[in-house]
Amino acid sequence: MPYRGPPFRAISGPFEPLREPSPDPLADARQRLRHTGQWSAHQMAGRRWPVAGVSLEVTQRCKLDCTLCYLSDSSEAVRDFPLEEIYRRIDVIVAHDGPGSDVQVSGGEPTLRRRCELLTIVARLASRGLLPCLMTNGIKATRELLTDLAAAGLADVAFVQRFMRGTAGLRIDRSTLWRAMRSLGEAACTS
Repeated sequence: MPYRGPPFRAISGPFEPLREPSPDPLADARQRLRHTGQWSAHQMAGRRWPVAGVSLEVTQRCKLDCTLCYLSDSSEAVRDFPLEEIYRRIDVIVAHDGPGSDVQVSGGEPTLRRRCELLTIVARLASRGLLPCLMTNGIKATRELLTDLAAAGLADVAFVQRFMRGTAGLRIDRSTLWRAMRSLGEAACTS
């Protein structure tokens, strides 16, 4: 669907990136959107939160080979980021975007991370006032895992199953996924 919002206007002055976190990230986001001519009725960022959402990549590993994915064939050989680095990134998100921001826990495939580490990451996000959403292809998203993640503070789940290739031998039990989603009371988007 083509963009139907107002035309974008030229920036009327120099744009300076934030050097330090803003004391009021939401007001700062609104000001910057107005300054760049992007504030409109259709703009999500700046309404309830300073950003529409943040993606926190917790791994680059994935067992699939999706046609539009930026990860290379060697993504399985890449080590996961240390938890300390993930925690530092969470602190940056809180400092710059404030609590209440949606955070997509993504990758690669985040469920390939060690279970205890994924639970710890989701719990850390929730404890900092952020709203974690698991972005997953669903292959390892068992009912038990999703229930444990919900108990740790997971706010949402999105099953992404587009443009997959090279998945011979992998079967996604959709009935299990749907039962797990219903048990969590979460809405998910599959395509």
